[in-house]
Amino acid sequence: MGRTTPPATPPQSRTMPPKKPTGGGGGGNPWKDFIELPLDLTTGWTRRNGSGAGNFTITTSTDGSGNLVTIGAHGADANTNVAMQNTGATRNGMWLIRDQPLKPFELAGLELPTGQTDYWVDPEKFLIKLQLEFDTIPVTGPSGVPAGGSNYGNVIQVDIGLCYYTSDQEGSPAMPANGMHNAASMYKGGLDPTSAGNTFKAGYNNFGGRGHSWIKFKCQNSFQTTGADAIVFTAGCPIPKPKNASQTMFGGGYSTIDPFGPITQYGSSNNSITTWRLNGYRCHPYISIGGYTNGLTRGTVKIRSIKMLVQPITGRETFEAE
Repeated sequence: MGRTTPPATPPQSRTMPPKKPTGGGGGGNPWKDFIELPLDLTTGWTRRNGSGAGNFTITTSTDGSGNLVTIGAHGADANTNVAMQNTGATRNGMWLIRDQPLKPFELAGLELPTGQTDYWVDPEKFLIKLQLEFDTIPVTGPSGVPAGGSNYGNVIQVDIGLCYYTSDQEGSPAMPANGMHNAASMYKGGLDPTSAGNTFKAGYNNFGGRGHSWIKFKCQNSFQTTGADAIVFTAGCPIPKPKNASQTMFGGGYSTIDPFGPITQYGSSNNSITTWRLNGYRCHPYISIGGYTNGLTRGTVKIRSIKMLVQPITGRETFEAE
C-alpha cells in the first residue's frame, strides 16, 4: 500500500484574513487592493508652497464619472512665465504632502514584529505603489489660447511619490530637504493635448535627476482606448543595500484599464547624495504640481483618483496577519 502524503499547510500569513487598513480609506483585501486617498485636498494633506505656488487654485467637484479635483495655475497674464520649475534642488510650485507617515505593517493588515518601528519602510518587506489617475485630458491650458502656443499648459508637470524625513512630521510635514524625495512624473512637452503627436512625457523626478520618455495619453487622437491615463510610482527591492545606501524606484505612465497596454517606466538607483533612505526615516506620500522648466505660464491639472498600495513581499521574515 503506497504512502499518502498530506498536503502541506500553507503559511499562516496566506490563510489568515488580513484586517482592513486604517487611516487611508479603501477596503477589501489590503494585500492586493488599492487604498483610495482623499481627493478633498484639505483632508489629511498639508500644502507647501514653493515659488509660484500662490498661482494655484484647487476645486473639487463631482461629475458623471465621480469626484474630480481641478488645480489651475495662472501667471500675471497669459503670456508671463512663472518660476515654477520643480526638478532637482528646485522645489517650486505646489506640494501636497500626506499629514501622516506610512505605517506599512498596519496598512498591510500585519502585526508589528517585536522590536520594529511602525513607520520603518523596509524594502525587503514591502512593495510600495502610488498611482495618480487623470481625467480624460490630464493637463491643459486656458480656453482661447492657441493649441500650439506655449501657454497651452506647456511644461506643466505633475508628480506623485514619497518624501521622507529624519524627524517626526505628523500633522504638518515640511517641504522635503535636498535628496529626500522621489516621484513618478508626467509633463506636457508641447502641442494640443488632443493631438496625435508627441505631447506628454512620463518617467521619474528626484533631487538627483529626471528621466522621461514620450507616451500617448487617452485624450490624444487615435489613442482614446489604448492610451495611458495615469502615472505610477513603484519602490521596493527584495535584497536592500545597507541603511542609508542606494535604493531603487521606478516611475512612469500606463493605462489603468489595459493591464497589457503601453507603459513607460524609468528606474532610478540613487547615489550617496540622493539616497533612497528607508530604514529609520518617515516616508510621506506627496503630489506636486509645477513646471518642468520655468517656462510655465498657465495650465490646469485634472485628477480623477489618488491611490496607494503597500504590499508585503517574501523576505527573511514570516508575516503574521492579525
